[in-house]
Amino acid sequence: MPELLSPAGGPTELKAAVQCGADAVYLGLKKNNARQGAENFTYDTLSWAVRYCHIRGVLVYLTLNTLTDEEDFEDTVEMAVKAWDMGVDAILVQDLGLAVRLHELGIVIHASTQMTVSSLEGALEARDMGFSRVVLSRELSLEDIRHITKHCGIETEVFCHGALCMCYSGQCEMSFMQGGRSGNRGSCAQPCRMPYKLDAGKQKDEYLYHLSPGDLCTLPIISKLIETGVTSLKIEGRLKNPEYVGLVTSIYRRVVDTGRYDKEDTEKLTLAFSRSTFTTGHMLGKMPSSAITLNYPGRVGLPVGRILSEPRVKSGPVPIFTVKAKLDKTLSNGDGISFGAENGGVVNGFDSTSEILTVAGKLPENVKPGDTVYQTFSKELDKEVRCMYENEDENKTEINGDFSASEGKEMTLKIYDKNIEITVTGPVPLPAVKRSTKDIEIKEALSQIGNTPFKFDRLSVFVSDGLFVPMSQVKDLRRRAVEAFSEERSKRR
Repeated sequence: MPELLSPAGGPTELKAAVQCGADAVYLGLKKNNARQGAENFTYDTLSWAVRYCHIRGVLVYLTLNTLTDEEDFEDTVEMAVKAWDMGVDAILVQDLGLAVRLHELGIVIHASTQMTVSSLEGALEARDMGFSRVVLSRELSLEDIRHITKHCGIETEVFCHGALCMCYSGQCEMSFMQGGRSGNRGSCAQPCRMPYKLDAGKQKDEYLYHLSPGDLCTLPIISKLIETGVTSLKIEGRLKNPEYVGLVTSIYRRVVDTGRYDKEDTEKLTLAFSRSTFTTGHMLGKMPSSAITLNYPGRVGLPVGRILSEPRVKSGPVPIFTVKAKLDKTLSNGDGISFGAENGGVVNGFDSTSEILTVAGKLPENVKPGDTVYQTFSKELDKEVRCMYENEDENKTEINGDFSASEGKEMTLKIYDKNIEITVTGPVPLPAVKRSTKDIEIKEALSQIGNTPFKFDRLSVFVSDGLFVPMSQVKDLRRRAVEAFSEERSKRR
């Protein structure tokens, strides 16, 4: 099964990704990454992130995926070395000079999608340069991905969900040419989300968003994508909030594991973020023109009904308006609402008898009967996702344990998984005076690890007859074993 790789624009988003099922996360420091607009990480929070993830069996990839120049090259190398010494598992690189230097230093490097590796020859070249993984271009079909993955000899990674660029991966110069902000230096101004007017001979058009594609969603073809043999499925979104990261990660986690999805999954992804349409990109062939969001490039939401009459402003201390609407879905107070390209607000009440929808927000312009009503977010769904990543009891790492207490020997507790084994010892148990200690008492005491990232999958306990084992000593063994085990996991790549 491929790795599920989630974005972490900041510490809260990282926690959401991990608790909602990510196998790995990718993140950036405060500079030299392609998402300078994200919160990103300091060295202190990066150190915390590596420990938090590694204890839970999650990998951490650092993005140093911008082009470097003479002025910042050595600083970038220093950043990479510090991050590597902190324990990050790999570093994503676009700049070939940086890649050569980091490979010479023994650092594991991944070829960023900004390198535009779109052929087997490109992947083989990346392999020969020392890359252990290549993030393939988003312009490839499933057959292209399958062919490259089968023959390149290194790991492959592909995007499975999130925003798409109009240009070939890593080759856009529009932002730099129009305003001096380079996407390959981490500061893209997103000119593809701006309106343009076609003026070709006699064919003239109004201003529309001709260069704005909808978001990638591979749920309908996830089984075929997995069958290509890719190592990693990557979710785009380091500029998105933790609710988005958690929800998208949890849905893909379940669908990847089970191979099944339904309409409700697509609706939830639409509420998380949607530019009015999802597309499988180029994976099934050339991306269709219907994937372009001509009328509006931003978040639209889930269609839930239509307007029956002109909206009206209600007087009061805060902006509120009402509109008669036919709704196909029950909305709750606090849900986001919009009318296509026209911003709305949040639901402040709906009278099903009169079909009057009350919205807290500024009265939108150009809204007329017949227009579609969209739900832009669900207050209840966001709350559900926050509970998922804030309640760490829901996603614990399974470990095994063996306890032994024999006459004349020190007590031992071994905690282990498939990679790490920790054994701690305690005092020699004394002969019982009034009653001997039962296995079940020790097992219950050892199982009380609710305030740790772990839970026991299997726990065996052996106690010789006629011995007394103080529970305080058992709990001390448990504490020391879990601490040592956590420390070992945090250091292990």
